[in-house]
Amino acid sequence: MRRKSGALAAPRDVGDFVQYLRAIFDKTHTRFEARGREDNEGAACLRYDYDVPQGASDFRIGHLGKSAFVGFHGSVWVSAVSLNLARLEVVADEIPVDLGVVTSIRRDLLDLVRRSERNSHGSS
Repeated sequence: MRRKSGALAAPRDVGDFVQYLRAIFDKTHTRFEARGREDNEGAACLRYDYDVPQGASDFRIGHLGKSAFVGFHGSVWVSAVSLNLARLEVVADEIPVDLGVVTSIRRDLLDLVRRSERNSHGSS
C-alpha cells in the first residue's frame, strides 16, 4: 500500500496538531459516533468518538530508529455553543511489538474555546 510522504508523527507545534485534524477529518474511512453532551472543564460540549483504520492511516509511530503506520481512534469534543473544537484525544491502535512501544496516547485541551466564548458573551 502506498503512503503519503507527509506521514504523521508526534506533534511538536501547531502545524503538527493540524495534521492530526486532517488525518481525522479529511478521510473517507474515518468512522464517527455521536456520544452526546458532556461537560469539558466547565464548558458544555458535544463528544464524538472516531476510528481511523490502519489501512487508511498516515499515523506513524516511531521509536529507536524503527517506525510503523498504525490505525488510531479517540474522541473529539466541540463546543455546544460555537461548535469550535474544544478537546482532542488520539490513541494509537495495534502498535507492532518490535517497536518497543506499549501505548501512544495524545490528549489536548483547547482553552481557546472557553476564552472566545467568554469574550463573545461579554462580562457581567
